[in-house]
Amino acid sequence: MKSKSKRQKISYQVEYEDSVSSRRHNILKKDRISNLPYNVLIHILSFLPTKHAVGTSILSTKWKNLWTSVPNLDFEDDLLLQGRRPGNESIGDLRVSFLSFVDRVLILHNAPNIHRFRLKCGQNFKSSHVNAWIYAALLRYAQELDLCVPMKNYKSLHCDLFRSKSLVYLKLGTKFVLNVPAFVRLPCLRTLHLNSIEFLDDHSTHKLISSCPVLEKLFIEECGMKNIRCFNISAPALKCLIMECAIIDEYNTELCEYKIVIDAPNLEYLRLYDYVAEGYHLKNLNSLTEAQVHVDLSTRKLEQMGHAYYGQQVLELIKGIHNVKVLHLTGDSMEALKLSSCDLPTLHNVSHLEIDVNKNIGWQLLPDLLKSVPNLQALYFGMVSLPGNASIKDLRVTFSSFVDRVLNLNNAPHIHRVRVKCGQNYKPSHVNAWIDSALWRNVQELDLCVPMRNYKSLHCGLFTSKSLVYLKLGTNFVLSVPAFVLLPSLRTLHLNSIEFSDDDSTHKLFSSCPVLEELFIVECGMKNICCFNISAPVLKRLTMEFTIEGEYNTEFCEYKIIIDTPTLEYFRLHDYVAEGYDLKNLKSLTEAEVHVDLSTQKLEQMSHAYYGQAVLKLIKGICSVKVLHLTGDSMEALKSSGCDLPMLHNVSHLKLNVNKHIGWQLLPDLLKSLPNLLALYFPMGLVHKWGGDCQWHPPEWVPCCLLFRLKRISIWEFQGQKGEFKMVKYLLQNARVLRMFSIRTNHLTKEEELKITKELLLLPRGSVTCQVVCS
Repeated sequence: MKSKSKRQKISYQVEYEDSVSSRRHNILKKDRISNLPYNVLIHILSFLPTKHAVGTSILSTKWKNLWTSVPNLDFEDDLLLQGRRPGNESIGDLRVSFLSFVDRVLILHNAPNIHRFRLKCGQNFKSSHVNAWIYAALLRYAQELDLCVPMKNYKSLHCDLFRSKSLVYLKLGTKFVLNVPAFVRLPCLRTLHLNSIEFLDDHSTHKLISSCPVLEKLFIEECGMKNIRCFNISAPALKCLIMECAIIDEYNTELCEYKIVIDAPNLEYLRLYDYVAEGYHLKNLNSLTEAQVHVDLSTRKLEQMGHAYYGQQVLELIKGIHNVKVLHLTGDSMEALKLSSCDLPTLHNVSHLEIDVNKNIGWQLLPDLLKSVPNLQALYFGMVSLPGNASIKDLRVTFSSFVDRVLNLNNAPHIHRVRVKCGQNYKPSHVNAWIDSALWRNVQELDLCVPMRNYKSLHCGLFTSKSLVYLKLGTNFVLSVPAFVLLPSLRTLHLNSIEFSDDDSTHKLFSSCPVLEELFIVECGMKNICCFNISAPVLKRLTMEFTIEGEYNTEFCEYKIIIDTPTLEYFRLHDYVAEGYDLKNLKSLTEAEVHVDLSTQKLEQMSHAYYGQAVLKLIKGICSVKVLHLTGDSMEALKSSGCDLPMLHNVSHLKLNVNKHIGWQLLPDLLKSLPNLLALYFPMGLVHKWGGDCQWHPPEWVPCCLLFRLKRISIWEFQGQKGEFKMVKYLLQNARVLRMFSIRTNHLTKEEELKITKELLLLPRGSVTCQVVCS
């Protein structure tokens, strides 16, 4: 018997292994990538370096010439020559191999236009070769050209590069003198990136930049300035300017003597990283929104000209950007300003200021700096210098001391916004002292993101502030609310990743904010809650996004949700189905998004119908809504109730997602409950993202909204499956007053889109005025 049993076991095992092997073989036999549409394959190849794109030609006959139609060409000699240097192969041989490869690709490449052409070389190549490649790209109307080629012995780049009508993006480098021809005109160039090159003279540099009439972004990084006396940037449409000159390398600007002139009336963002220039003339910067200033002091220049001279230059720079709203100053810039020994200009527009500490002067300039920004609303402190061997404890002590000192030195009578974000745990006494300091100066916006696992309570003054308008609290602590709470001015409350202590304190917090208009409850812990009660007379927006996965997972929490908000206009709920819903006085509700998941373990205890009834009660509570969003999980929950849906007479716009289990089984009953529906949207398509066909079984009856009210139907992600057409046919045939039926497809070829459009146009329509659009 034992022998027979053993033989049976071995037989079953062999059969099982054969079955697995067979399935594995079938999977390997299917080449799913090759079956993708032609346009999708071209799109995929366009992200690969040209070496790898060409390499796909050996896969099969279909792939043989596919790479020749890719609109992007990306050549890099290091990548091509990787692993190809045996002992007897010289650098010259490798260079010849790369030359032949690029030439052959450009000959065989048959795309009518080149979108992007990138050439990166570590080796030196003849100018005739590089210019021939540039010319080949320009002949096919290249829009983006990225050249990173050592060109120490080059006389000039191909002249057509400087008069291209197609170029939108141009990046040039590295380590060559930029020789600009007599005639320059780049009418479509929007982005110019110059990296590690040397400018020839003032005139040619100014000519290049001023000959780009629609230039919006200009990057000048680590470029040589030894031939420059006046670096003039005049660009009427320029929006973003970044100048990061070299501090340490071949093109070090420490000993360069040049003046910077900028005339850019539409400039919105300026970043300057350099040694202090000989002078700054910044004009017409009325549109400037944000500026980052990092200017180093040259030790050698200071010995020649003195500290005050260069301090004056930086002062002129700050005066030139006086219209800025967001200002970043590094520690070196602060030191340079301190050296000027003059009063700082008043910057009336600065509302946000970010500063770093300086190793020499610390925060000596801070009081004068704050005095010069009378309308400052937010103050941020960036890098703090610390020794390399500092421990976590030392860093924590340094940060605490830093915050304490800033709060002591800040002499603004009022603070608009305070934000504290910490990755480390800090003593409750420290955090509460910072809160107290902010409250004492009537802070209006307070954003605290501090791990407080061992905290007993936050500063009690936080819950009785008369000035707070915005309050955000987190993360990972139990919210303990004091006995007395009153926040008379609070309009926005954001609670993130905290745990509520009990029902009473939570309800007390919400009901003690008489003018609260926005309430966000995101990923909070509910294990101590039995009844989550939100009573707010003027609340307009309520977002409740509980955790489906993670530390505060609400799957096993048992609580009821009560909402009493007579002025609520927007409601978003993302959670597992609660034990019950009591929603009252929601007569002002305009829009609601409902995403409720069914807990598998709870379903085993209470059955589908029980939780279906709870979701049904939730929908009844929002019966006044006009715009309704239902996810597939919410539809499954409603279906499991086994009861008729309530009539939602006010719903005019409906957005639906498909459910992976029940498909569109609920749709007929749902449409029946919406007699005044005007627009129906399927933003995620008719087929679930996990695949399969559209699950649709048309009813024998037609909902009233289809016959008499529905004006618009929009479907995204249409794939053209049989089930989809079956559902579309039902909707088109029975929507008697439909005006617009639109379908959007993704990742389909033009032939597939045309086929879908033809099939749609042949479907019978119940409305003679219906327009069918496929895009």
